Amino acid sequence: MKKSVCLILVFFTFINLFSKPNEELLKTVRKATVYEDEIIGIAHRESKVYKAAQEYMSACSDKEIMELLNDENNIVRCYAATFIKDRNIKADWYNILFNELEDSEKINYQIYDLGYTPYVGDIFIEELFATKLNAEEQSKLKLQAIQKKSKLNFAKGILQSDEKSDELYKATREWALLKDEDAIFSLAKYQKKEDLPLIQTLRDINIELYFKACLYNLSESNKPYLKEYMISIMPLDFYSWKYKSFYTLVAAYHDDFSREIFDMAFSEDVNKRMQKYHVGFVYSAAKEYKDGFYDDYLKTLWLEYNLTDVDLIDYFLAKDKKFAIDAIKKSVKKSEVYFSNTKALDHMIKTLSINNVNLTDYFANGIKKAEVITFEVYMHNLDLIDIQNKKIINAMKQRLSKDTNQHVLFPLYENLMKLNDESINEFLVETYKKNRDSYTSWTIPDFEKLLEPILKERKK
Repeated sequence: MKKSVCLILVFFTFINLFSKPNEELLKTVRKATVYEDEIIGIAHRESKVYKAAQEYMSACSDKEIMELLNDENNIVRCYAATFIKDRNIKADWYNILFNELEDSEKINYQIYDLGYTPYVGDIFIEELFATKLNAEEQSKLKLQAIQKKSKLNFAKGILQSDEKSDELYKATREWALLKDEDAIFSLAKYQKKEDLPLIQTLRDINIELYFKACLYNLSESNKPYLKEYMISIMPLDFYSWKYKSFYTLVAAYHDDFSREIFDMAFSEDVNKRMQKYHVGFVYSAAKEYKDGFYDDYLKTLWLEYNLTDVDLIDYFLAKDKKFAIDAIKKSVKKSEVYFSNTKALDHMIKTLSINNVNLTDYFANGIKKAEVITFEVYMHNLDLIDIQNKKIINAMKQRLSKDTNQHVLFPLYENLMKLNDESINEFLVETYKKNRDSYTSWTIPDFEKLLEPILKERKK
């Protein structure tokens, strides 16, 4: 009996030993200088620091992981907040997050290949706010963030949101009187006349916020200033993202004044190097109004500046189908300009197919000339055409003969092999032998594997 008891004790001691968190993992996290997301780097590799934190904290008891929330190491603390999020632990979460409102220490943070330096308090609130606080506590914490004039982006987000209440207004105005630009902007949503002079001061503090604030009060009295601003930026040899907010405000007036300013963006008085940015901002502003008022601009922007998207294409298909189909045909003919807008290109190709437009010439042209990103759009839509058409086959052969990019070559080889044509297979083998040395070396094994069936056939 004693022997059995001893064995049981040894067994549970063994289990307990291996169920405890591995302290070496915690050391890895403590040594880290960056709070890393699960996937980091251009190659999207798994973060060793994240994995160590995950493995360590998953072995922690509720008490142990709660203690880590108060660790002296901010990276450890942030990971604790991350991995405690989904645990059903009863605690005074409101006061835990309330105390974080003043935690404005910064931390290095990386996700994929992007780096940031957020406040530790923001990470805590981002991880725990929605899962640990009820609606009443969330509202209370938001008010406290404004009353305490928190430095966190959490407070800035509240100020820049459309959330309103009498208590929030009072706290916001107190902060705005101290010349905080986000608080001054936040007053605009309350649309109180007594705040207009204070809001006007944003012209000199943060003009982008001023343009956004004016959206809450489209005053006629503001138009002369907006026109002067437009005149002042037209000759400049640089552009700013604040122009986007400016044009958004102009579009919101939705009247002859809006059209006057838009016309100025297309005029010869705009710096030629910067004009594409101005009309791009006009596009961003005008496309939000699918009521016909800005249709002439949207048509020009599509046909002359290649600016459109899936929603606009569908809008014009419903409203002016002839224009839309003609515009799509012209766009697909010059598909290379849509390298950064492949969703629109893909939609346009599919639309032509649905409307029974013969796509052979479009595809032949695209296969021969399109850069890799737009080339892939054609490859993904090959089911819309007859791949055995001579024009398509010749286009593929022509591209295959001169290209060296594996992202172009592989789909060409694959699709031509599917035709199972002896003369085409012979062409593929000869092309491969001729161009092999110009292919990227690390892709050769993949090419050999792909072409193995026809290469073997030629050796017989």
